[in-house]
Amino acid sequence: MFTQMAQQLLQRHEPSAEPNSIDLDSYLDWQRNHTFEALQNIRYGQSFCYHFDITDNRIFYERDWTRCDKLIRKEWLSRP
Repeated sequence: MFTQMAQQLLQRHEPSAEPNSIDLDSYLDWQRNHTFEALQNIRYGQSFCYHFDITDNRIFYERDWTRCDKLIRKEWLSRP
């Protein structure tokens, strides 16, 4: 029973996206829509994580959007 409970908890908190799995077009669409969320005081990385269902605390809590954007482009965008 404990094993099953642990597996359920792990599945619940497992991010759905994998590193290097977000295509550039989806990213650019999100980036255009982020302007509205920024007006609601939602951080750049916070919005990215919510939109793509990602758990990455470095991005989520980063306040400098340029540093955050570099991390996103380096680690989350798919490469051709």
